[in-house]
Amino acid sequence: MTASSAEELRKEGNELFKCGDYEGALTAYTQALSLGATPQDQAILHRNRAACHLKLEDYNKAESEASKAIEKDGGDVKALYRRSQALEKLGRLDQAVLDLKRCVSLEPKNKVFQESLRNIGGQIQEKVRYMSSTDAKVEQMFQILLDPKEKGTEKKQKASQNLVVLAREDAGAEKIFRSNGVQLLQCLLDTGETDLMLAALRTLVGICSEHQSRVGGVERSSYCFSLSVCPFVYEFHLPVYSSTPRLLQK
Repeated sequence: MTASSAEELRKEGNELFKCGDYEGALTAYTQALSLGATPQDQAILHRNRAACHLKLEDYNKAESEASKAIEKDGGDVKALYRRSQALEKLGRLDQAVLDLKRCVSLEPKNKVFQESLRNIGGQIQEKVRYMSSTDAKVEQMFQILLDPKEKGTEKKQKASQNLVVLAREDAGAEKIFRSNGVQLLQCLLDTGETDLMLAALRTLVGICSEHQSRVGGVERSSYCFSLSVCPFVYEFHLPVYSSTPRLLQK
């Protein structure tokens, strides 16, 4: 096939995208890439694929495709903006800000870029405030949960429930993870108390959900977790195996 065929596929993909057929557009762009497009055309196709993945809410792939476009053309402002959108959805706000600052430097009068940068800045400030308050919450909850004097108390039960809820939020899960949370959860599992073991497992699932770097950190302790919880998981029919990839399957 010729370069013109690749151009035709790109145009076809654009029309499909306009019609809301993002899967079809993605297929057309992929086929065009396979035809040996020039580096400049490859950058366009990759950023177009990123736009499709954003619409399909596959933000990891959107970030990856936008990065490929940027590798071909570091000044591709559309690719930079799309990567910032993907990074924002993935919660990687610090990285999103860097891309948006680059966008603003390339097109300083672009109001969309300026507004996006302000919004991200506000989110980062809010996250800092939240993390500051979360620090104290996490420390207090573990103190209650690991205090033998609180055994069986309503206070301890509430703390375990709050820990699970906190782990479902990315900022809370990150704080638990960075506050020696894996070892502290192991301590909760070692208590042998059913409620605490359930809370520890559900918190572990929250920490690992959709976050590969935390999964890697927890995996280093996964053998101990396996020994502690496997009989417990089977006894109470917990859905932990499907929710926590690889950790409890060794």
